[in-house]
Amino acid sequence: MALLINIGMLIVGAFQILAFIEGVHIWLGWGTWPAVGLFVVAYVFRPFGSLLTIPLVYYGARYGWEWAWWQAAIFAAPALILSLIGLTISGGTALFALRAS
Repeated sequence: MALLINIGMLIVGAFQILAFIEGVHIWLGWGTWPAVGLFVVAYVFRPFGSLLTIPLVYYGARYGWEWAWWQAAIFAAPALILSLIGLTISGGTALFALRAS
């Protein structure tokens, strides 16, 4: 099962790189090799580099591939969105626990 999850993550990561390159093409007007170079630079400066890649992946998926905004957002930043959902749920349960006592 872990092998299938890792293969799925590899496939999603490859498509995120393609969406990043598409986003750089559309937004910045750069070619493929400068986009790959920018991705490598962003990848080297983890975790701050991912903050650069998220909007470009979103832009490439949203406008390059013409996905809906919510699909592009989930595709571009799944960990960020899951973290926000978890934070909202845990904050809500803590808030209701305070009201119940």
